[in-house]
This record gives sequence, structure tokens and C-alpha cells, in this order.
Amino acid sequence: MTTRTGLLDGGPGAPGVTTKHLAGLIGAGSAKTGARRLAELEAAGLVEVTARRGGRLFIRPVFDPADALSQAARYARDGRHVEAPSPRAGHQAPADPGQNAAVDPGQDPAVDPGQNPAAEPPSGESPSGEPLSSPLAVGALVDVSGAGAAADAERREADDEGEGRALSRDEVRATQMVLAAVGVVAGAIPPELLAAMSQSDRGRLLRAVETELTQRTGDELRARIRRRLGHWRGRDVRRPVAVALTLVRRGYSCPRWDCEDHMLPSGHECGACATIGTAINEARRQAALNGSETSGQPFPGGSKPPHATPAPSGDLRAVPTCPLSGHQSAGRRADGECAACWSDRISAS
Repeated sequence: MTTRTGLLDGGPGAPGVTTKHLAGLIGAGSAKTGARRLAELEAAGLVEVTARRGGRLFIRPVFDPADALSQAARYARDGRHVEAPSPRAGHQAPADPGQNAAVDPGQDPAVDPGQNPAAEPPSGESPSGEPLSSPLAVGALVDVSGAGAAADAERREADDEGEGRALSRDEVRATQMVLAAVGVVAGAIPPELLAAMSQSDRGRLLRAVETELTQRTGDELRARIRRRLGHWRGRDVRRPVAVALTLVRRGYSCPRWDCEDHMLPSGHECGACATIGTAINEARRQAALNGSETSGQPFPGGSKPPHATPAPSGDLRAVPTCPLSGHQSAGRRADGECAACWSDRISAS
């Protein structure tokens, strides 16, 4: 049976993908490995999975560390949650034979006390006296309303169509992107940073990750985040979402799609980033002189910590190492600003 996955937050109508697609999203080589990786995420409390009718799996990402701990404990105790199917209209669960069975002392013990023997139709006939089209199977339920059987058939047909409906390419792609974004966030963003963010900020982060995944694989994006994390270790962060978005986004809107952190695959510095950085740096200087901010770019002074060094002018490659303690090995950004000072500014913004 093909297992389909969707987002729990999307409700019963959320699109799904096969476990083979899920395997590709989380770096597994097969559907079986993908299912095992999903179970590992459940065991860690990073996702909550609900198995629903038709083999669908609805997945809810868990960002709050406290919620993740409780999810992991629940999964260890109860396993994967399976949603009980709702009973079909007109069908009732069989009653317990011993429930409310009060026997009249004068009644034949072979007769069910809840039945009137004189009112029972002969075998092979419906209560209306008409012959049945086929013999009843043991435990079968008969709907003699006429419209009930047709309604049941329509419901079954609608259910079958819903379960077997082929997903559009856009639906599959949308679900793949969300699942891939969840995998990047859960696997690379520090839990303490996520815990300090609001739900709306986490939504912004997921959308930013989805955007970056149009140009990078999940592994490449996770590597970018881990590489940049070093600038923020031990810093007092005032706006966690600003730091998280800076970790994720490529930055500078560089026209070179192969540029990563202002470097090209050849190992050379990106000339486009250097040009953009110089323009941004000059705009910041002018804004600092005017006491205002332009183009939404932070400028030296104001939101920047008072101890941070100003961005230099002139030949950026000739700029000396930042003299501040702990900044000597941080290096310079494409706009010439000390990378550690830049991290301080983002953290304090």
C-alpha cells in the first residue's frame, strides 16, 4: 500500500506525497529508509505523526523544546498516533449481548427479551414482506429505507475517489518544499533559538527556508547554517528571528546563483558581492552622517553596539584586522565590515 504524507496543520484535505518522495527530502535512499528516518524524528519529538484512514500520514513539526520532550515521551509510551475511523452513517456498533439483559421469569429463555417474536418477518423476507435479493450473511445489517443503500454506495464511492485521487504536480511540489523546510529547520537551527521565537516568526523562518531551497539542496542549506552559526555562539541575542533569517538567507541578492557567502565555487571572491557591498557600505556612511537609515540597511552607530568598528572605506582588501578582542580571526565581509561586528549588530538589532 502506498503511504501518503501531508501536513497535519492543513487538515483532512491537505495534499500528500509518497514515502519515496519523503525519503528524497530527508536524504534517505529508499522509501523504507525514509520511513525509518521519520520514526527517528518522532522518537526525538521533532515531529508529531498521525496515521489516518487510507494510509495517509499527517505531519506536524515541533519547534518548542518542551513540546518536543513531551512528544518524545508520548511516542515512547504509545507509539504513533492512529486516528480511529468514524462510523458510517446508519451503521451502529453491535450491542453487548449481556448488556441490559433483564429476563422475564415467564418468558422463553430462547427468545431475545428485546424482540417481539410475533413481529419478526419470515426468513428470507424483509419487514415489508418482500423477498430479499440475496441471503443475509452472518452479522449483516439490512437497510430497508430504500435510499439508505444508495446513499451508502455514494459515500463509499466518494471515499474511494478521495483516497485514490492523483495529486497535481503543484500539490506534490508544495508539500515536498514544506517537508524539506521542516527538515532543515529541525536539523540545523539551534533549539534554544527556535524556543525564543514566536509562532509567526517561525512561520517567517519556514518561508525563508522554502525560498532558499529553490536554489540550494537541503544538505547545502544545512551546511550554510552550521557554517554561519559560529558568529553567534555566546552572544546575547535580542531578536532571535533576525539571527535565524540571517543564518538562512543567502544575502545581498547577488545575481550569481553559484555564489555562497560571497565566494564562488572556484575559490575566488565574488565580484558582484564586492560591488554590492561597496554600494551598501557607502549608503550606510551617508545615512550615519544624516542620522537616518536608508534602504532598510542598518548603519554604523544607532542600532550597532557602541564598541563595534565602523565599516571602512577605500580598498576593502587592504583593511587591517579588527582590533576588538575575539574579532581578530573573524575576517571581513564583502562590504569591508568585520564579520564579528556585523554579527553583534544583527544580534542587538
